[in-house]
Amino acid sequence: MGALTIYQRGDYFHVRGTIRKGDRSARVREGLGVVAARQNKKAAEVEARRIEARVAAELGGGKRLSLATNANNFLTRSPANPVRSRDAAIIQELTKKFGVRILWDIPPHEFVSFVDDRQRRNKPESRERYLNTVCSFLNVTISGGQYPALPPFIRDQKARNPATRARRPVQQFRRDLLGDIIDAAHPTIGVPLCVEWVAGSRVSSLLQGCSLGDLDLAPGRMTLTFRDTKNGDDVPVALPEELRPTFAVYLGWRNQQVRAGKVEPGSDQPLFLTYKGRPYKPNGGAWGTQNKTGFNNARKRAIKLWRPATTPRSRRCKQPAMWRRSTGCAASRLTTSRFSSASRNIG
Repeated sequence: MGALTIYQRGDYFHVRGTIRKGDRSARVREGLGVVAARQNKKAAEVEARRIEARVAAELGGGKRLSLATNANNFLTRSPANPVRSRDAAIIQELTKKFGVRILWDIPPHEFVSFVDDRQRRNKPESRERYLNTVCSFLNVTISGGQYPALPPFIRDQKARNPATRARRPVQQFRRDLLGDIIDAAHPTIGVPLCVEWVAGSRVSSLLQGCSLGDLDLAPGRMTLTFRDTKNGDDVPVALPEELRPTFAVYLGWRNQQVRAGKVEPGSDQPLFLTYKGRPYKPNGGAWGTQNKTGFNNARKRAIKLWRPATTPRSRRCKQPAMWRRSTGCAASRLTTSRFSSASRNIG
């Protein structure tokens, strides 16, 4: 239990002991305000840790800082390992709420109320991810003597550490169905989909990690190199020869965007562009990969292509996305013959 011992005196729990920090020490003998009962032992331990942290901070003689200052220290504490943009956004929300108030003086219940209000309509898993960042920040301030102890957040253990993770039903995505989506996609969506199909790459690796010079169209050894991958290494991927006509059509369209001034010339410029002919904006993973709308539109066009004409309109819109076609093989569609005609409509 640390430097303080919990004991019962009358109807309440108390603590006593000596806290030392360096060559300074303080004798502690306080009531915890917790009724002495077996079910209240955990609450008594929390209060005891709070008292211990408070006294230790007082012995250290350090200046108590505002939440805003602590937040800035947290966000800038490690330039070599910066805080992720999503975590930074959460810390900024705390700063907007509590501002320049001295962190030590903010009651724990205010943090609890803030998180409950902020996550009221979110899923338990989202709330737990939010709390992970909040608790990480507060733990850093606690270790620095700027806050006594973690507030009594109610955690959902099942949502925090699920026995099984949610998985997409990937068995539904047969080759013919993926081929249909690729055929129905705008070339700026279809070409990356082809690469994702054959290379198993992340969408962000394609949109943010590949430049024009990373594509090698040498005969017999087509490759695409992904830069700044998740593990920090450059990863070259071999591409099948069937994709050569696809890239020829796409690169011809991309050259038109260069001549139009929508993207800078040079091999260091992004390989994949939006349908407007402009590079995707780097977002540091703060939100989606910026091409979900294009993919969803391709999926809708594929659904319309294979939806039976006899299906009543009231029922057509309610059919699941993957019910349509059960036979045939579209592996040959990696050549994306329809891209040639589709490219004429790009403008």
